[in-house]
Amino acid sequence: MVNSGGQIGRSGEAVDPSPRGRDSGNIFAAVVSLARSATSTHRLTADLLHLLGKNFNSPYAAAHIRYSSEVFQEDYHSGPTDPAFWKPSVQELLTDTLAEPKPRLKVLQSKRGKSVVALLAAPMFDHREVPIGAFALVAPVNDSSDAKVMLATFEALLRVATVVMEQQRSAATAATVPAKPVARQFESPEQLAFWVTNDLRNKTGCEQVALGQVFGPRVELLSVSGFDEVHREGPGVKALLAAMEECLDSARPQFYPPESGSDDDSLRYSQRLHKQWHQAVRGDCVASIPLRNGEETVAILSLRRVRSAPFASPEIEKLRVQLEPLMPTLQLTRLARRSLWRHGRDSVRTGLAVLIGPGRWRTKTIAILMVAATAALLFGSMEHRVHVPCTLAPSALRHVSVPFDGVLYSASVVQGDSVSVGQILCGFDSSDLQRQRSELLAQLAVVEREQDKALALESAVDAKLAQANQVLIQARLKILDRRIEQATVRAPIDGVVVSGDMRRRIGEVLPRGEPLFQIAARGSWKVELQIPQDELTEIGPELTGVFAAHARPEVQRGFRIQRILPKPETRKQRTVYVAEGVLTTMGISTVDSRQDGAGHMDSWMRPGMEGVAAVRVGPRRIAWIVSHRIMNFLRMHLWL
Repeated sequence: MVNSGGQIGRSGEAVDPSPRGRDSGNIFAAVVSLARSATSTHRLTADLLHLLGKNFNSPYAAAHIRYSSEVFQEDYHSGPTDPAFWKPSVQELLTDTLAEPKPRLKVLQSKRGKSVVALLAAPMFDHREVPIGAFALVAPVNDSSDAKVMLATFEALLRVATVVMEQQRSAATAATVPAKPVARQFESPEQLAFWVTNDLRNKTGCEQVALGQVFGPRVELLSVSGFDEVHREGPGVKALLAAMEECLDSARPQFYPPESGSDDDSLRYSQRLHKQWHQAVRGDCVASIPLRNGEETVAILSLRRVRSAPFASPEIEKLRVQLEPLMPTLQLTRLARRSLWRHGRDSVRTGLAVLIGPGRWRTKTIAILMVAATAALLFGSMEHRVHVPCTLAPSALRHVSVPFDGVLYSASVVQGDSVSVGQILCGFDSSDLQRQRSELLAQLAVVEREQDKALALESAVDAKLAQANQVLIQARLKILDRRIEQATVRAPIDGVVVSGDMRRRIGEVLPRGEPLFQIAARGSWKVELQIPQDELTEIGPELTGVFAAHARPEVQRGFRIQRILPKPETRKQRTVYVAEGVLTTMGISTVDSRQDGAGHMDSWMRPGMEGVAAVRVGPRRIAWIVSHRIMNFLRMHLWL
């Protein structure tokens, strides 16, 4: 489909341009009635799209609406025309209108000039003139002027539908006061907060509603509308909590930007954290309301909506009056669902409140110290490390074997020697190979002469045969050259020879594939941790730690566990599971500053060195760290 002069249908088909029902004045009344009777935004979107499609004789129409946290997509088609023919053009116009909310019109005409259609699209706005979606359709028209009139009518109908719908929603919201829920309806404060925040968001049109519960001088976030779980470490949540605690400290509603005409400097100063929250959400209007149960502030309600709709004191006060009847329910739910730990914490708070009263300072001091020590033992945590024996081993090991059956001629290195890539390790007798190579060179010369003779006699068959023999001999020469090259065994990597002493085997005929040397890559080491069974559940891959070898206990090197082998092994008459850890740069002791001539700090390391590894398994309760071995012993021997 193209602009004027383009083709309309696959086979020249055109849409009936009769304005059936389009000029009727009843269309506006029908839209008003439809908006008033709609039970939901989704129902209104679907019914309105069908009404407009029928009124404009449209073969295809589409709508995309976002209201609060819900997104509605709907399409409509009628008539014999395949909707897939019109869908790409209508959807493209709809997408452009969603990206830039303004009316759009495209007039299309067939090549013969007999049929004209228009692509119409118009945005929808809420009562704050914020775009919430768009409608688009294709309709038959008489000419371009008729299309412009149709676009104006189309846009006006969408405006009327939006205005009536917002009036209905505002009346319903103003007449609805949140009912006070029964405590048994909610199993936790989080469920009650989730119900309150999402209900308020849908009824007030806010972008976000959050509810936090007060615990002393702090606020604990219970729910944020639109989220099943709240990640309390995010920067947005931190700004929200700071604003809530500012409202708690001031004990009065806070909102930013302030109301116009406000000259209270102290009020503006007390709103600095709300101003930071306002800046963090890119200029949206924010507000917080303290909710009380009697004289005690038990919760903080925070709201955020678009910058074009600032908060006002009457609105804030109305929300406070509506929500404070729910606060006894919130407290009752919290007390009923307290865990044993929270019961204990509340009891400790009560005891502390008595202790910090006047008089009896010595008793109070002793009691406070005892409570602090007990609390630290029971509830405090610290980094737990598991100490296990370990063995040093090379992480990258290369095996060098006999390349072919031959006589060992020389051996240049032994165990413990440092080698570099390409260095000669040993050599095999290649005299037989050299003689075979000489014979092949002589045969090659003969074949070349035969080829020259055949060419001189113009014998094509003999020349081709000589050429084939020449190729065969050259292939054999390459094989011999490769074997002669392999007769000198060289180091494949830089490293240290960890096994292989061939000096006593010089002159022996060694079979192909027999191991000669094992070379460990320089500076590439791993530790093999011997984990006992009672510590296996605490240690897993990706954990880190440090180890020290008995040979150099003053040097500590960091490592990271890569894997734990599934099969147990017996080492030093103990059944252990072996975990492999790769060395890392973290945890290097400052004492380990000596380097070898090549600049390597690990030159002192040798395969098989033993030591002790300390694996960091994360924070654990101090009481558990102190008692878990004793408890495991009692469980195993007394069946506790």
